[in-house]
Amino acid sequence: MQQSAAPTDRPRHNVLVVDDQPVNIQVLYQALAADHRVLKAGSGAEALRVCRTHRPDLVLLDIVMPGMDGFEVCRQLKNDAATRDIPVIFVTAHDDASHETLGLELGAVDFIVKPVNAAVVRARVNTHLGFARSASLLAATLEASADGILVTDLAGAISSMNRAFIQMWNLPPELLGSASDAAVFDCMRAQLLDPELHATEWARTLPRSEPIVPFKALELAGNRHVERYATPLHINGSLRGQVFSFRDVTQRQRAADELVRLNESLESRILQRTEELEQATHQAQAANRAKSDFLSNMSHEIRTPMNAVIGLACLALKADPNPKQRDCLEKIHRSGLHLLGLVNDILDISKIEAGKFVLEAADFQLASVFENVSCLSVDAAKAKGLTLAFEIDPSLSRALRGDALRLGQVVLNYVGNAIKFTRHGQVRVTATTQQRFDAESLIRIEVQDSGIGLSEAQIGQLFQPFQQVDASSTRNHGGTGLGLAICKQLAELMGGEAGVHSRPGQGSVFWFTARMRFGSPVLAEVPSAPALVPIRDAREVIFGARVLLVEDNRVNQEVACGLLEDAGVVVGIANHGQEALDQLRIDRFDCVLMDVQMPVMDGLQATRLIRADPVFAGLPVLAMTANARTEDRARCIAAGMNDFLTKPVLPDRLYGALAHWLTRRGGAAVREHGGNGAMQPSSEACVALPAPAAATAPGDPGVIDLSILSRAVGGDPDKLRRYRALFVDGLPESMAELEAALGQGDQSALADLGHRMKSSARMVGALGLADLCGSLEELRHGARLGEARAVVEKITHWMARLSADNSATPA
Repeated sequence: MQQSAAPTDRPRHNVLVVDDQPVNIQVLYQALAADHRVLKAGSGAEALRVCRTHRPDLVLLDIVMPGMDGFEVCRQLKNDAATRDIPVIFVTAHDDASHETLGLELGAVDFIVKPVNAAVVRARVNTHLGFARSASLLAATLEASADGILVTDLAGAISSMNRAFIQMWNLPPELLGSASDAAVFDCMRAQLLDPELHATEWARTLPRSEPIVPFKALELAGNRHVERYATPLHINGSLRGQVFSFRDVTQRQRAADELVRLNESLESRILQRTEELEQATHQAQAANRAKSDFLSNMSHEIRTPMNAVIGLACLALKADPNPKQRDCLEKIHRSGLHLLGLVNDILDISKIEAGKFVLEAADFQLASVFENVSCLSVDAAKAKGLTLAFEIDPSLSRALRGDALRLGQVVLNYVGNAIKFTRHGQVRVTATTQQRFDAESLIRIEVQDSGIGLSEAQIGQLFQPFQQVDASSTRNHGGTGLGLAICKQLAELMGGEAGVHSRPGQGSVFWFTARMRFGSPVLAEVPSAPALVPIRDAREVIFGARVLLVEDNRVNQEVACGLLEDAGVVVGIANHGQEALDQLRIDRFDCVLMDVQMPVMDGLQATRLIRADPVFAGLPVLAMTANARTEDRARCIAAGMNDFLTKPVLPDRLYGALAHWLTRRGGAAVREHGGNGAMQPSSEACVALPAPAAATAPGDPGVIDLSILSRAVGGDPDKLRRYRALFVDGLPESMAELEAALGQGDQSALADLGHRMKSSARMVGALGLADLCGSLEELRHGARLGEARAVVEKITHWMARLSADNSATPA
């Protein structure tokens, strides 16, 4: 009775039963039908036909059959590639070892002896079906792999290979049918570019029992590359061979080679670009030097005729012209000064961009900076009916240290723009402390106006060189567009920023910040554009002095001579440096005004020769040149010049510089030099002049000669009282610093304090106190602390006296 079919979800194998006896077929059918689908064949020929058409998973084959026995059927199945892999189990009634041997040699997998046991038949069929399935899975896995697989035994004989291996090594079909492993290896070796390396590594690999790292990629003919791996083959724990995996890495190797070539090419390009960049840098540096030289030369060429225009206009104005001529001359003079401002702006922006702009560091009062700005701006504000107001936060009442001239330049530019673009209302300047530290402060200065205001698009154009809000041909306001750009860069140089808040029709607030260190508590001098000392006082000092003017330009000679002779100076003229040397040897002069660029011998060489002669060791030599760059000034000072005046030289600057350097008539040294004739560079913007004989004893440290302070403030009684009070109010802090330095025994600090206090004391006219401070300064080295203590006690005594005696007021 036939067994029921297995569940539909179990895989059912096709088992072919071949026997010439129907009863035998029925017995085997009964044993297998429950688990498998049983196919039947009564002869050998029918068995071959069923195998070719249905491809059974296993064949149970009788041996003895009429026509074609089981051995022949097995032989033909194994010789046919389509049926070669079908497992064959012989079922026979003959228990003959020779039959079994022959069957196994033909490719059979097992023998079952009749009469059969159903359980044995099922077990053996299931076992061999499992073996066949595992073999099929392994074969399918190997064939699905993209890698070429080769299996060898320990002697190197080939056990197995997959199709990828055959294709990778281009093995011909006739070679696969041969039994010679050597032929396969010879074919492989013939494709290698380095067969010897392959042979050596192959021999080294075979005896290994552990996996090894991949070999270096094999190079094959046709620019192909194959990477090889080796894994030991263990069977039952014993090493039985090696499994080799071959991977085609041609594309990867080509990519790697291309990357190497690209890297080499990149390095070459980098070197080339580096050379090009260096060349471009050199060219840029050369261009920058050429630009600087061009600006210097153009500055000289522009300033030379400007010197004549401004100077001759000044001289003509002094000749009492008629009203119409005076109006023309004043316009010429104002236009010349305006053109001078433009040239200065261009030179400033050039020096900033070239990184050659150096800020000065000196003590100053912010109130004085604002006062200078007010003096320079108040007339323009009044002309438009505007109110100009200044406000300083009390925390900024102490002295600061920095470049007051450049700080004032930014404020003045902001105020000038505010006045220019405001029709009515007020321009307000405020200064506050944004951040405060132990030794410095970040200050913020704002200039607020009630003018036309700015749109967002217009704000974006500000602070850029040569950019203006109104660039139309009908614009109402002039300018180069450099002012705000310079302001921004100056603010950044001073450690701050610059910006603006504005709306159309609602005015603007221009602001900037600057980082300033705290300065001396005593009064600090503030540079300003006009001289702090009235011109008439300087004229009194230089009247009758003998000055040698060394200048090759005839117009400049005429202008300078006119200005000097107008102040009562006796002028000698030399057209170049050699003439100057010749005149100095035959005549006496109190000072030399030296041009720099001249034919025959320039001013630098002439000054060096003057300084080389001991006879002229104390003779002041002042550069008067149209070259205004910092490096030009440095070259002049290095050559031995005492000061540097930039053309066009305005009368107040010329007279002030001469008064600073010239000795008094009668040979006495100027008081500023302490009576020893020592010369220090002065500032063009601020000249400290000697005072006439004081009404009180100048050697009395407790006395302030108010006439000296009066000259410094132009006779303004309000300034006189304010500056004297500021000096006196700072005395307690100076006294505390002296006591602290003395307590620490720091003679260097004491000398520094003496130097700092001496300058302020002289400026306000406390000449006796200045002498005591000078004595303290001289005790820097080699003195005993007791000597310093005695001087400090005198200074402290007189400082206390000055602080207490605060009743004196200017006459």
